[in-house]
Amino acid sequence: MKRGGISRQTVRFALGFCGGIIACGLLGCRGDSDVNKPVEHHHPEHGPHQGMLVELGEKDAYHLEIATDPAAHRFSVYVLDGNAAKSVSVEQKELLIKVVDGDRHSEFKVPAAPQPGDAAGQTSRFEIVSPELCALFDKPGVDGHFNITIDQIYIATFKGGAHEEPDEHHL
Repeated sequence: MKRGGISRQTVRFALGFCGGIIACGLLGCRGDSDVNKPVEHHHPEHGPHQGMLVELGEKDAYHLEIATDPAAHRFSVYVLDGNAAKSVSVEQKELLIKVVDGDRHSEFKVPAAPQPGDAAGQTSRFEIVSPELCALFDKPGVDGHFNITIDQIYIATFKGGAHEEPDEHHL
């Protein structure tokens, strides 16, 4: 029955509708919408030289691959495209890698080591022979970072030991 022009059904509907909107706003919608799902980004786990990949820029515009040769004590950084597949040449002459191991701070100047195909005055690889840097890169708990300029300045970071494969025989 109508009283004063508004029926009980209309009031119940309005209250229920407003309550639903408030609940959805507070809890978020739980539908099958793709809006809140993370975008999957696919690239290889390791770079072309079997090194650890470091993502740079929004939407992984570039990658760096850090590869070591423990027997030769060689530490290499390769500049790669967003798919971590092709070399990207830069004009930078060296990387200054800063490493923190507990209270100990170290710096390593890693010079450009152009590869075949790099344009004159450019490089897509930086390389140094350094037993100390290779050992720190392999040591868990060590933090490292350096700047690299590609189309802008990027800060690349890495964790020592993070590139190690899990021990399949560990229980």
